[in-house]
Amino acid sequence: MPYCTRHEVLLRESVLVGATPHKMSLLASFDSAMGVLLDGNEKEVVVSCLGILDKIVLNVIRNPLEAKYRKVKASNKSFAAKVGAVAGSDAVMTALGFMLVDGEWVLDPSEEKWNVLVAAQQKLQRFQYKLNTPPLDPSSMNQGQMIAVFQAALAQSSAPASAAATPAAATPAAAAAAAKPSVSTTTGTDGVESVSEPTEATEEQA
Repeated sequence: MPYCTRHEVLLRESVLVGATPHKMSLLASFDSAMGVLLDGNEKEVVVSCLGILDKIVLNVIRNPLEAKYRKVKASNKSFAAKVGAVAGSDAVMTALGFMLVDGEWVLDPSEEKWNVLVAAQQKLQRFQYKLNTPPLDPSSMNQGQMIAVFQAALAQSSAPASAAATPAAATPAAAAAAAKPSVSTTTGTDGVESVSEPTEATEEQA
């Protein structure tokens, strides 16, 4: 059975992004493609796929004048295994503005596609956060964490219903995370280069 439903995720994400009607229209194809990908694959597969897609999109956004970041070889080992082999991924790539030309995904830049990329990247990060954040377990929380979660939940319940989006710091999950000690992270061993190094292309785009 699917671990989440298209209706639940897409409606919630459209509100959280706080998109204008015009931007939401541009993202219609992306939302539809993401719904297919979420419904048709296991959670672990989706998490891995979204991580690669997020890096590809971020590289384009951070290096808008670099053509090399707007090309991804479909035959690349990491891309083919983590994205190309995932059901619905082709539709997501197309919705992001890429076109498959001679075995290579190519993005022809335009203002409209740029708007889609920026908004879609926000959604990709929110999807990853939701999929990677474990449910809150009161039995594993200390007193400070429980108080922070309670205060965040109270603030959220008293917020105006017309608010377009709930600030990340006001959610119980974010409050619990903020109460925990920070943890340093390092680049994984899957051969995927981090987008924190904007001067070099990721392996997926090699």
